[in-house]
Amino acid sequence: MTVSKRPALRLEILDQLLREASASPMTLDELTYDLNERLVQQAAASEAEVEFTEVLPRTVRADLNVLRLEFGVEIKVQRRYKEGATYCYENPFQSRHHAGLSPDEANDVKQMLRKLRRFISQDQMRFITQGQHATNPFNSLLRLFSPKAKPISDAFIEEPGAPVLFDSVVQLYKGAKYIEVLAEAIGDRRVVQVVYQPFGKPKYEAFFHPYLLKQYNNRWFCIGHNPNPDFAEYRKSNPYSTMALDRIQEVRVIPMSQLEQASKEEQPLLEYKPSLIADWDAEVFEYLVGPSWPEGVWETPSRMKRPEPIEVAFSPNQLNYERTKPLHGTFSVTNRFWGPDNWPIVKYRVHLNEEFKQQILMRQPKAVVLSPPEVVEEIRSRIEKSRELWG
Repeated sequence: MTVSKRPALRLEILDQLLREASASPMTLDELTYDLNERLVQQAAASEAEVEFTEVLPRTVRADLNVLRLEFGVEIKVQRRYKEGATYCYENPFQSRHHAGLSPDEANDVKQMLRKLRRFISQDQMRFITQGQHATNPFNSLLRLFSPKAKPISDAFIEEPGAPVLFDSVVQLYKGAKYIEVLAEAIGDRRVVQVVYQPFGKPKYEAFFHPYLLKQYNNRWFCIGHNPNPDFAEYRKSNPYSTMALDRIQEVRVIPMSQLEQASKEEQPLLEYKPSLIADWDAEVFEYLVGPSWPEGVWETPSRMKRPEPIEVAFSPNQLNYERTKPLHGTFSVTNRFWGPDNWPIVKYRVHLNEEFKQQILMRQPKAVVLSPPEVVEEIRSRIEKSRELWG
């Protein structure tokens, strides 16, 4: 079969041309010409010996109707005097595969592609460029979201890139094998059954309603609802549970058949209970360092208390580091100073959890907690205990 007589291939190329034409609409003759050009490239790049027969405008017109009727795309047709009608997608992110993206979503993807391009020549990123037919998936994405962007050439891909070393490799992380199954369960709103081994406590098996995955300090955590009766008392002060993926021993997604056959007593365990928090990043982790929270910070299961500011004085040299890599995003510098050397005072609006304590202790002796009193006492007692251990 000749390459030009493959309807699916023609529709895929036309779909791409109509996206690109959103910036400069194309006539039927121009669409036909560009379609034939790309079909020739496909034929030349194919490993099998295929023939090419020129596609005529009437075939292109028929294919445009197929895109409209069978795939539901909206093709903008603008009739011009003497030059003939022009065709394009008004939304450049529309496709026969989907309805398109909003401007904000499209901008997010463009930003991601610009960042990803820095690493495109790294060996661990080669999977992105291993395409077929003289192209690569990265250029396909680039052409989809930025039609006027210059594609990355094979020569660029082969250039030695800047050495970029990451602190950890997710494939080496003990709990990495559970990331995919938990992510799918979250997306599908499915309950999972987990065998979990807490640190220093007996292993247990429980049903778990996963809500989100969070990475912190080279570890992954899954936060969700634990409906098991043994956790009823715990849920009064902590409506959500956190599981470290490296302490999970087994995960099984509950099949729909098991849910349908569940007894009345089992229903609350197996029927997924959606999260009451719409945006975990803005509503919860805006006030936390890391993935955990201390007791007593929840007003209701849908609202976390707003913490009072924690004030810390930093040595001037340490402050420069904090500006570059702040302990938390709520970092702000006041116009006040502390001590005989005038250490600048900064504020963090976070809850006092274990991760915050560890970060402050890591900054000793270049940081002094000033308020509130309970935080000052907690950090002081840890420093004094450490001094005792060191003799």
